[in-house]
Amino acid sequence: MAISFDEFKRKKEAAEAAVNESIKEKFVAAAQKLKSLEASKKRGSTPQQVTPQGNAQTSNFDDADDDPEDPFDTILRDLDLFTDPNGIGYATINFENIYRTYKIGETGLKKQIKGSYFDLTGRLPKERELKTFCDKIEYLSERQGITKEVYVRFAHVDDEIYIDLGDKSGRAVHITSSGWQVVTNPPVKFIRYGHMLPLPVPLHNGDYRKLLKFLNLKTKDDELLVLTWPLVAAISSISHAPLILHGAPGACKSGSISALRGLLDPSAPMHTYVQKKVDDAALYIEQNAIPAFDNLTTITKDVENVMCLAATTGSIAKRRLHKNDELVTYKLNRAMLITALELPTSAPDFLDRAIVVALDRVTPDTRRPESQIKREYAQDLPGILGGMCDHLSKMLGLYGKVTPPSNLPRMADHATWACVAALALGYSQDDFIKAHKRAALRAQQNAFEDDDFATVLVDFLNSTGEVEGYVSEVLDALREYASRRGIGRGVLPKIANVFSRRLKEITKYLELADWQCEFSRSAKIGRVLTFTRLSPAEPDVDQEIDLAPASEHMPADFPLTLDRDEWSQAFEADAGDIDGAAENSAPLLTQP
Repeated sequence: MAISFDEFKRKKEAAEAAVNESIKEKFVAAAQKLKSLEASKKRGSTPQQVTPQGNAQTSNFDDADDDPEDPFDTILRDLDLFTDPNGIGYATINFENIYRTYKIGETGLKKQIKGSYFDLTGRLPKERELKTFCDKIEYLSERQGITKEVYVRFAHVDDEIYIDLGDKSGRAVHITSSGWQVVTNPPVKFIRYGHMLPLPVPLHNGDYRKLLKFLNLKTKDDELLVLTWPLVAAISSISHAPLILHGAPGACKSGSISALRGLLDPSAPMHTYVQKKVDDAALYIEQNAIPAFDNLTTITKDVENVMCLAATTGSIAKRRLHKNDELVTYKLNRAMLITALELPTSAPDFLDRAIVVALDRVTPDTRRPESQIKREYAQDLPGILGGMCDHLSKMLGLYGKVTPPSNLPRMADHATWACVAALALGYSQDDFIKAHKRAALRAQQNAFEDDDFATVLVDFLNSTGEVEGYVSEVLDALREYASRRGIGRGVLPKIANVFSRRLKEITKYLELADWQCEFSRSAKIGRVLTFTRLSPAEPDVDQEIDLAPASEHMPADFPLTLDRDEWSQAFEADAGDIDGAAENSAPLLTQP
């Protein structure tokens, strides 16, 4: 039926009014629901503003005049973005007035961002939103051009030392030449990993020498070397000599390494077994302020090279996973702890950088319950750490005011600070130099005895006297000598260039045996090799220096394997107690 134009117009206006009324009712309901949610949050802990997200629309009847701020912009204002010298992006976030630093993209930072986003909106961000925000802050960290150093546990900056206590309160020990104090939110950037445990709050006027109660050292030389080593380990700006503790079964090697690491950089577990893969070793060294390798028997050449890099401040670059055009760099500068039955390597280059100390075996009549020893260690640790801080303060005051000895050994920076540490402990610089020299000679002699090639060569030289000839001729003569004595052919190199390389490797061992090896300049028909006998040097290896009286030992029967449930009790914390620790830390290397 046809209708008039006026009737059509009236029905159209009625339909439009009904639609508008329906939309109005929906908007009013949405606004009431939003206000109800705000009131509910206010009745909770901290008042937070709820921001409409996603496709939700703001009602025309809402009291708000301005559009709400993007919650990611709010989070961004609380971030301090920067890169380290290698170009890796970092972010420091303020969480309840405690500053925590993370590598951009790692799990720990993502959790903090999710938590902040939830507090602002009442929901978690979508993975796509989170990834976009992380990409944005990584870009901004690079664009801003701000570069800062990132530290693990120790920071030596501007003649001051900071030691991260690793606790929930963000505290650190601030050490200057005038003393030390515990501070919150230090100005340096500390990064934490999931395996790190907190240090106790140090006590003023503590006794650092009580550390010797938990070590089974043989000589006073060794006591001086071990007492100076932790003090130098806290100087993060220099290269560090590895400390190798070796001894027979029952010599408290695992207990000793746990006691030393517990003072400097407690972790769960305290120590590990080094693996053969270079990447695993490099990652473990980078993420531990004091890497601790326990009960080593041998070290592969590649891992040995990684350890040498860590001792001399090197780095390793490798391709980032699934990316052909991007590298990840491991910065290696760590003071390493190593224990072994025998020296795990005879490489002169590595041993020349290390401090080697022998441990004495615990006798049955001096053994004590392990639980008693750990309880005493936990009780003494705050005082030991406080005494260590006192000595570090003295070292900062002495460094630069005293002239270092002219006969410094290899790892001269470490030796210079160790001499200053000796002065702070009440010894002389010469005391340390002599103790270090005697320990180095003992280590080289032990390695020499374990090297079959060096032993055969010295026997050959002692029986034939001084030798001169082409490299190939000397090698033939050495082979003939070994054959007459029934020595296997596998002991000696097969070709002349390998023979020359091995001779360069054992130069120090030959000097210990009073032999000098020299090569002539290259010639078309071959280089001439000369072995010359040195005059006996009479090294004073076994004579000890007259140091201060040794502290009374408290012999300990530490087990050869200690796990996190045992030693971690001394710090009354689990690995999870470290707030701000990254959950994607290095896979802990464990003995197979």
